[in-house]
Amino acid sequence: MCETRTTKVGNSAEVALSDEMLVAPQAREGDTVYMLPADDGCLKVTLDQPDLALALAAAQIVVNENRDMLQALERGGPSCTASAMWNLFPN
Repeated sequence: MCETRTTKVGNSAEVALSDEMLVAPQAREGDTVYMLPADDGCLKVTLDQPDLALALAAAQIVVNENRDMLQALERGGPSCTASAMWNLFPN
């Protein structure tokens, strides 16, 4: 268990994290860290931006589900018509 204290800075509070606290998330000086509230009232320190990770996961699902259509759009040309795109989706 690690312990730290908060310090008042203007209208905000600052939390100093020791080197041993930064070992688990593998953070270095200058890195942006995110503090996420957990269900049990604790704070989780992470280097990953949670909203971005969710958006990227959703985008990957869309790409995987529509790979043929996206490849046809990338190629362009006459095969890239609306009716050709519609035929890529199974009924």
